[in-house]
Parts: sequence; structure tokens; C-alpha cells
Amino acid sequence: MLAESLLVNEAFRVALLKLIAFATRLPPPDSGGDSAALERKRALGFVSCELAMVLLEVSNIDDSPALIAARAAFTRSLLKMQMLHAAARQLADAANTLPVPGGAPNAGQGPGGSGAAGANPRLDRAHCNSLYGCLARAMMLPLCITAASDRLTEGDKERHDLLAGLAETLAATRLTEHAARLLLLLRGSQPDNLNCNPTAAVSYFLYTYKFCYRQVHSNAAAHGDASMPPGVLAQYREVLQGPCARHAVMVLGLTALDRMDCLPPDANTACRCLRAGPPDKDLNGFVLPALIAALDAAVQGPEEAPCSPRATSATLSRAAYVVVASMLNDGSPPKPGDDRRWLSPEERLEVAIYLLPVAVSNARHFDARGRPQKGLWREAWDAAHLLVKHEVCGQGMTKPQRGALSRALGELVGATVAPLRVEGAGGGTWRLPAQPPAIVDCALRGSALPCLDRMLRRASLDPGSMEAKLLCSEPMLSPDLWAGALALLAYASPSQAAAFAANATKLLRRTDARLLLRGAAEPDTVGLIAVVEMCRAVLWVSSARHDGASTEGLRRLTLFLSAALPDCLAELSRLVLEAAALHTEAWREGRGRPGEVKGEGDEEAGKGRPPYLCRAMEALMLASKAYCPGRPPPSAPSAVATAAAAEPKLGAHGGGPCKDGEGSSSSGGGGGDGSGRSKGLTAGSSEDGSVEGADDSDWRWAVLEGAKLVAVVGAALGLQGGRTSNTAPYADLRGLASTTALSLVFERPQALRGLVEALRTSKRDASLAPALESLAVLLEAAPVAGAVRAEGDVGRTHVGQGNGERPREATLADFMLPPSEARSCLGFRPCSSPACVELERDNDSPPRLRQCGGCGRASYCCRACQTAHWRAGHKAECGGGPKAG
Repeated sequence: MLAESLLVNEAFRVALLKLIAFATRLPPPDSGGDSAALERKRALGFVSCELAMVLLEVSNIDDSPALIAARAAFTRSLLKMQMLHAAARQLADAANTLPVPGGAPNAGQGPGGSGAAGANPRLDRAHCNSLYGCLARAMMLPLCITAASDRLTEGDKERHDLLAGLAETLAATRLTEHAARLLLLLRGSQPDNLNCNPTAAVSYFLYTYKFCYRQVHSNAAAHGDASMPPGVLAQYREVLQGPCARHAVMVLGLTALDRMDCLPPDANTACRCLRAGPPDKDLNGFVLPALIAALDAAVQGPEEAPCSPRATSATLSRAAYVVVASMLNDGSPPKPGDDRRWLSPEERLEVAIYLLPVAVSNARHFDARGRPQKGLWREAWDAAHLLVKHEVCGQGMTKPQRGALSRALGELVGATVAPLRVEGAGGGTWRLPAQPPAIVDCALRGSALPCLDRMLRRASLDPGSMEAKLLCSEPMLSPDLWAGALALLAYASPSQAAAFAANATKLLRRTDARLLLRGAAEPDTVGLIAVVEMCRAVLWVSSARHDGASTEGLRRLTLFLSAALPDCLAELSRLVLEAAALHTEAWREGRGRPGEVKGEGDEEAGKGRPPYLCRAMEALMLASKAYCPGRPPPSAPSAVATAAAAEPKLGAHGGGPCKDGEGSSSSGGGGGDGSGRSKGLTAGSSEDGSVEGADDSDWRWAVLEGAKLVAVVGAALGLQGGRTSNTAPYADLRGLASTTALSLVFERPQALRGLVEALRTSKRDASLAPALESLAVLLEAAPVAGAVRAEGDVGRTHVGQGNGERPREATLADFMLPPSEARSCLGFRPCSSPACVELERDNDSPPRLRQCGGCGRASYCCRACQTAHWRAGHKAECGGGPKAG
């Protein structure tokens, strides 16, 4: 290849280096005109720099060792020969010859300068062209070094040396500062009929600034080098925080935003630099990421930095809306007279990757400085809700870019729930105060839960979407993240909590049980994994510390769990039992993984990890502890009305039978008269079949029976099959299953009979069945009074018993409500069709349900669900006559 043959030729490299060194040491262009010979020398120097940049950017799939060594030798020579130093001096001298717009003559103009005070002098076109060429030539030199470093393997010592040398040189020469000063002066002095295109010079300057930002914030970009020494990062940070460089980037970015908003150049009077007009419209994709980097540099700078948190947030919001507008106008023909150029999909993605981490760091930084701006958290979530969409920036996303965006989302969730976390041993614990902390309140007033809810829905609907791939990234798979989402639900509005609960259940209904047999996360499993992790976190989050003796925070969380857990556990148990049957069958037959994927059912599948079936079983048994019966604390409101006081109940609108099958509409699906009881239900009954006024343990046991907990425990005890019992994940599962089994046995001895039947099907544990059956006979003959709780009950706080009794510790189970009562309090009732899987809705409120025109008890999200439920048996249950349903 020609590029390789030229670069490996040492004589050619030396000649090219001499030409560049000669060009950087030429005098700056003179306003009085230069000789033709000097102009030819400058042109030769420009071509030499451009040739060097092109040769260094060329890369084959497999570069030869000779080419790699030649690139490194060339860039080392650029630094060693101090060409960047010479270029910086050249730019400084050129800037000193220019007048300051609206000010006194520049220091280098002399007494006869043309920069009279108050004037706005204009340069002649030839002089301006030469100065832009000088600026472009100087900014090509750092690009040569960055191009060579990008062709080296990350972690390579040669790459580190090049980047360290570049950082030291940029900080010492202040090359970007001199370039920015010259650029600002040129923009204020260039003629209106400029016949050259300054795009190249501006783009080279912006690229260098963005490159420095990527090195400092390697976690937020696709090409950062995280192993760089702190001293090198400090030098890059110094370049970013240079006042002239930062100001020039902001001027270019703000004028570009003004043009996108159709504002005239003279509309912004905050700074005279803004009146020069926007840069070339083809630079929008370069300008906006650089603007975001400059905003972050201003925020992270010294206390006297001029950029306020509100100004930063407002600018980030404008950039986010430009990204969304570009998506909406993608492919649309331009309107007459509209010279705006919208961002391409690749440019939208780059802006999103820069914007979201900066929005988070902006809010976090001012909190750390003792100047909290709580509204910044709401705006950060609004930005995430706008940008994290497949149609906005999901096209062509690479794995490093997904990692950067998922890290930003993980940091946003972590920072939001940080006031609810108490760090400590074993992962720490949670605190649920009576009122939400300010950050949590702002996030929930923004788009925190709608954003997470939409990501789960879209990941379930389309495993190939950007949302599914983001959720499949390591930061979004963290159990802490979904435990934090569960903690947020304690303070969510009833409408948000109801929507989240309904969608979690529908997501499980859409899931194939075989997905539980995988050992590694994949895009089509992430929704299931998220729901499982939230179920596993029920006891952890509900073990929160309380503010004094107040349990209001726990009551808030209990209200959501009481409404959501029964259906969720029932669907999860269905998946678990189906997957356990497939797992056992595959293991016995020695076929490996059932279905199309080989190796399922093997402990070695998924790189040594056990299948997610184990975690799902653990989630079921841990969440079921919320229904371990206990006496309710005295004077506890039966409906936990205070937990829903933050938002009025979603109105349950009454109405007569629907005509011709059309139901009366109700937001959130609650039908009734506003009293909290569904219209049409007889006294003493509830929509979930439990009997009001009956023994407290009856409805709790009904929930556990709906979750098929006995069968799940039996499946867990027999899951290992022929494996050794000392395999840690399986041994832990068997231990949890054993404690759950004991709790079930002493609470309901007849449950032991179901466990016996489950164990009879286990080849390994069938011998236990006769002994357990004998135990069942003894327990049924002499039942144990009271419930023996399994070790690990949580949510404890001292509660007085009255009548002089000793205070006891209340548990989560003490506050759990019958599902019908909790749903009435939330003003929510899910679609009555047990097969409803409707997840297409893409707004932030629950679907508007229609009541059955006959009985008024059933509600449906769509006609298809109404028809399916009618055919599935509602016809026999409905008492509304021939037109009912």
C-alpha cells in the first residue's frame, strides 16, 4: 500500500518532518500583504501537514509491525522537534496583529493599528484566508498524534507515551488557548463576503478539544484510556478549562443552537462574540458534543467559574431537544427558506453519549459543593427519558457506546436513590423516611419511573432494540439498581406505581420459561431478570431503617407490594415450574439445554454460572416471606390511606352497563363509586376472591397458593438432580427452600402433603417422602399454634402491643394488605383478562380501561382482552344478561 511504503521510508519521513518544521516557523500572515514566495511556502507547509495527517490516519485491518513502528517514530519526532511549540508561537503572533472588536488596539498592532476603540474593523479577504490557513495548519499537528494513538492498541505502552507527551505539550504550549483566541478575533473581524471556508480550521480545533475531554472522562466515551496516570489527566483537564478555549467552544455551540431555534444572530446580546453568527451548519455534529464538554469543564472548574448550574442545565436541555427534533425531521425534505441541517443518527448518538453523563455530573457536582439544585435531577431524568430511545439514537450503537450510556444511566439511578441508602457491611441497608428526600421527589416529579418502565416494556417487545441492549449491559444488570427502583416505588404517585405493577406482570406473561434456563444475560432475558431482581430485593429494601418510630415509608412501600406482588408471584411461579420441569427432563435425558440452545440445564452453561432459574426460585421464596402472618400493629390504618395522599386517587368512574359492548371509560381501570370499593361487588367479597372480614391468614394463604409456593419449594429441593450438594448456588437454594418449607409446614401442616408429592418426582430426594408424610400426619393431629417464622424476616421496628404487653418487632408482613384493598387505595385495577400482555402503550400513565357492561366488576384494556376473557369463562360469571360482555 502506498501509505505504508511512504511511512516506512525513513528518508521520506525526515523530509516531511523538515517541511512541517519549516512551515511552523514562518512569520504569521501580515495585514499589509505578503510576497508570493512566502504564500507559496505557507501553502507547501499546509499540504505537508495535511499529507502527514492523512498518512497517519490510514489503517489496514492488520497493520505490519514496520508500519506501526514508523507511525510511532514520526509522532515522537513531532513532539521532540517542538513543532507544536512553534505552531503555538505562530498563532500567538498572528492573534496579536488583529484588532479586538469593539475595544482598543491589540498589543502587537503598534500605534498605527486599525483597531480604534468602539470600532468593529474588518479584515481584507486575502489576509483572513491566510490566517484561517495558519490556524488549520497548527491544529493539524495534535490531530496527527491522536490519529497515530488511535491506531495503537489500548493499553499499549507506546500509546500511553504518545498521549502523555501530547498532554504535556498542549498544557505547556497552550496551543488550544492561542488557537481559540485567534478564532474568536477572526470571527469578529472577518468580512461578510469571505471567499474561504473556515470549516476545516474550526473542525480541527473542536476535534482536539473533544479528544482531550474523552481522555479525562474515559468512562463516558467510547475511546478513552482509563489507565492513564492522574498527572496526565490533570494536564488534559487544564487544557479543557482554559478560558479562551472553553469560551470559543461555547460561542460556537450556542450560536449553532440559536440557528437550530431559528434565532437571528443579534438576538443574543450576552456576549459580543455571539453576534458573529453560527459556524458552518455542517459542523453541528462537531459543535454540540464539544459544547457539552465545555459546559462540563466549566462546572468542574474553580468556584468562580461563570457558568451557573441553571444555565448549564438549560443549555443541555436545548441540546437534548435538538437531538429529538433531528429524529423527528430525519428524512423530511427541508422547508423553503430553512437552512438548518439536522443531526444524523450517528451525530445524535454522540450528543446523547456526551449529554447524559454531563447532566448527572452537573447535578452531583453542585450537591457536593453545598449548593444543591434539586431541579437538576429532574432535568437529568427528563433528558434520559428523551434520549434513551431506539428511534432517537439507537442506530449503529457500538458496544463501547452502549457501555458509556448504560454507565450514565446506572450512575443516574444510583445518585437518585443515594439518600435512601445506608452503606455498610453486606451491601448496606435502606432507609425509608416518612417523606421522600428532595432528590427522590424531584426525580419522581420528572421521568424517573416512566423512563425505567418504558425501557422494560420495549426490551420485552423487541429484544433487538437499543433499550434491550442497554439493559443487557453490566451496570443495568446490577441487583442494587433494581433494588433502588423498588425503593423509588415507595414514593411514586399511585398512577406511576399502578402502571409499573401492571407492566411487570404482563412482561412475565410474555416470557418463555426456557429463558430461565440460561446462565448469562441476553437481550431477550433482561426484562425477566429485572423483575426477578426486584422480587429478590423485597426483603432487603423493606428492612429499611425508619425515622424514629415512624413506619410511614415502609407503609408506602407495602401499599405497592400488596397490589403488585400477588399477580407477579403467580406469573413468576408459572415460569419457574415450567422451567424446572424442562431442566429436570433435560438433565435426566442427558440432552443438555432444552430447546434450540445447547448446554441448558448444565451448571457449566453460561461460563460456569447456574441458570437464572435458581435466582427466580430464590426471588419467589424471599418475596413470599412478606406474607408470613403476624398480628397487625395497633391503630394501623387498614387501607394505608396516608401512603396515597401524595396524589388523588385515579378516579373510579361509575356508570351503568355499557351498550353494545362499549364500556364506560375509567383512568387506570378502577370502576366504582369513589368509595374505594368496585361497583358491582357484593358486600363481604373482593375482586381477588378473598373474603373480607375473614381470618387474616386466609387471604395471605390464598396469595401463597396462587404463587404455588409449595410446588416451587419442592422443585427447588429437587432441582440439583444428580449434582453434588456442595455446589454453592444450589446449596444456598436448598438452604432457603428448607427454611421456607419449615415455615409452610408449621403455618399450614396440610402444605406438607403438597411438598411430599413434589418430592416423589425427584429421583434424588424421593426417599424423603415417606418420612415427611409421617410428619404430616403428626402435625395434622396436633397442629402448632401460631406461625414459626423463617430466619431472615425483615422490616423490623418496635411496635407496642397494648394491654401492657412487651413491645415486639413489626415485620413487613404486619403491613401487607389484601390485594383488593391495596388496589382500591391506589385507584388501580389491572386488566381482568388473565392473558393480557398489552405492552404497546408508550405514555406515562396507565391505560384507560373499560368496564364490563354487564357486571361492572371486570375491566379491560382493549376489545381483544374483553373477548378473550368472555370466551375463557367470564360469560358464565357475568350476570348482565345477553348483552353483557
